[in-house]
Amino acid sequence: NGAIGRDIRCALSSRLLSLDYAFFLTNQAGRLANIFTGDSARVSDAIRQRLTAIPAFIALLVFAAFLFWLDWKLSLFMAVGAALIRAVLYLFERRLRLLSKQVTAVNGRLLQRMFAVLEATRVVRIFAQEANEQSRFFRAAEHVRRAVLASQRLLAGMTPMMDFLVAALLIGVIIGAHRTGLTLPATKNICDGRIWSVDATIGWRPRP
Repeated sequence: NGAIGRDIRCALSSRLLSLDYAFFLTNQAGRLANIFTGDSARVSDAIRQRLTAIPAFIALLVFAAFLFWLDWKLSLFMAVGAALIRAVLYLFERRLRLLSKQVTAVNGRLLQRMFAVLEATRVVRIFAQEANEQSRFFRAAEHVRRAVLASQRLLAGMTPMMDFLVAALLIGVIIGAHRTGLTLPATKNICDGRIWSVDATIGWRPRP
C-alpha cells in the first residue's frame, strides 16, 4: 500500500532537517533530489521483493527436502549445479550494482542541470549562455541514456541466461541419472495395490 516508500521518504526528510547548513553547501541539490525520487523508490522495491521472496524460499526448502528424500545423490548433483548457477548470477548482480550506482550518479548530475536551467534562467540569459547551458544539459542527458541502456541490456540478458543454465542442469540430472543407473524410488498405492513410478516429464503414472 506504499507505506514502506512513505516511511523511507519521511525518514530522509527528518534526517535532512536535522543536518547542519554546511551539509547542503557541500552536496549538490540534484544528488539529494535523486535520493528522494529515485533511490528511495528502489529501496522500497527491494524491500518489497525481499518480503515476497520469503514464501518462495520456504517452498524451495520443502522441495529440496522432498528431493533429498527421493534420492540423495541426485540432490547433491542438483545442489552443486545450483551453486554454480548462483555463482554466475552473483557476477551478473555485481555488474548490475555497479551500473545502478552509475545511473544514480549521472541522474543526479542531470537533475543538477535541470535545477540550473530552472533557477538560473535570468543569469543564463543575461550572459547569453543559452547554447552552452543546452550543450551541458544534452551531455548530462546522454550520459543518463547510456547508463540506463547498459543496465537494461544486462537485465535483458539475465533471464535467457538463467533459463539456459536451469535447463542445462535439468538435462544433466536426467543424463547423469540414466548413465549411473539411478532410479527414483517407487511407492505402493495403498488404495488399489498398484505401483506408481515417477516420470520426469509426465508426472506420476501407473506401472503394471
